Amino acid sequence: MEISLTTKIDSEEEDFTQDIYNQPTGLQNKDFNTVLKSRVDSFYTIDLNVNSGWQQISDSYAYTVYVGYRRDDYSIDAYDGLRTDLADNSKTPISGEFRSYQAVYSIPYIGAAVRSDQDKAWRFKTSLYYSPLTDLEDENKDFYQDRISEGSADGNSILAEADFYYDITTSFTLNLKLKYNKSDLEGKLKYDEYLNSAANDYSSENEFYQYDIGIGFNF
Repeated sequence: MEISLTTKIDSEEEDFTQDIYNQPTGLQNKDFNTVLKSRVDSFYTIDLNVNSGWQQISDSYAYTVYVGYRRDDYSIDAYDGLRTDLADNSKTPISGEFRSYQAVYSIPYIGAAVRSDQDKAWRFKTSLYYSPLTDLEDENKDFYQDRISEGSADGNSILAEADFYYDITTSFTLNLKLKYNKSDLEGKLKYDEYLNSAANDYSSENEFYQYDIGIGFNF
């Protein structure tokens, strides 16, 4: 079982939006490009899984098969940037809070892992997981235009991990962990002004990389 929390990570995002006006469709063909600063306010991950036990492939390698469930729950704040009207290329500075985005991914998955069992100073484990039943529920609060959108989508996810271990001494081990996650989802999106109308088609692609470096003490 794995439970982790990440909070307060700064980055930059680019936002391609369409303004909403009081029209039957809810959408206007006047597009804007907005570059903003962003901050991961919180990122919770819960990963529960069971495996088949490690089976030897050879004297040096073993494998196992996983069935599990992962939940990613995160919140991102966007602020301070520059908004460009693509119709006339006019630019408007953005100061202060622009948007708050919250999303929950539910990912039931199957997967497999291979590890090295060599009696050496270095070892590794690689894992690959797949989910055809990924579900997303998200909410976007746009403070600049004073509107809220709600999305619901499903699709597939691929998750990959690699762990490398190196024994510095008999007591200390250096660990490098690499993670990759990509989700492709399709669903429906509604805006608060038009929640009683037909929802718009909605697609979401989420891709991220993560790496961790640590030192472990062997008792």
